[in-house]
Amino acid sequence: MNHAQATEKIIGQILRTGELFPEDSPLARQKDPWTSKLGAVRYSGKRREGDKERMRDLIRRYPGHTAAEFSAILITNGMNWYKAARMPTKRIADIKHELVLGPARLCKITNEYANTYYMRSEYL
Repeated sequence: MNHAQATEKIIGQILRTGELFPEDSPLARQKDPWTSKLGAVRYSGKRREGDKERMRDLIRRYPGHTAAEFSAILITNGMNWYKAARMPTKRIADIKHELVLGPARLCKITNEYANTYYMRSEYL
């Protein structure tokens, strides 16, 4: 699937469901290897809640940034690059009901158009 096809698929999903992320996305899929399922069990709980709170704080401090820009901020502040590259996208999906999707703009990191995010409580 090329970039244009992937974009069309995402836009179609948003138009059909009204949501960018599927409801209650599982941490591990049924067909994933047992190691992924074990990781999902170990990750759920306090650690996941801590990452969600870290993402909330980041969006409050830097409203209007893209997921890639949040990753860059986390790396700059000392987070492991592998975790920082994945954490914003995953945790944004977890807290989507607390967010307002801002206007898409050119991302400073990827140089592609990307959504921006704001906390709903501070946007209104």
